[in-house]
Amino acid sequence: MKTFETTARAEGRDRLILDTPLTEQPSGRVRVIVQTDDDEPAKPFPAVDFMPALGSAYRDFPDMPRRTTAKLMKELREGEEP
Repeated sequence: MKTFETTARAEGRDRLILDTPLTEQPSGRVRVIVQTDDDEPAKPFPAVDFMPALGSAYRDFPDMPRRTTAKLMKELREGEEP
């Protein structure tokens, strides 16, 4: 996959004009990520309380082995111990 960065002007809702033209014609479809310069700051996500979900997991899976985050990450990297 080749990647390059340029800016573009929107000419309608379904047309972008690149400020720097492509050096070669891509074959097939291309991925486009659009970032706009907004004057408004991004709205923060609402706070989420995960404690009820954690309590539900402990109730729904009472036999699940308890492990720390460090142990879980080690298992994900190296596999589970026999």
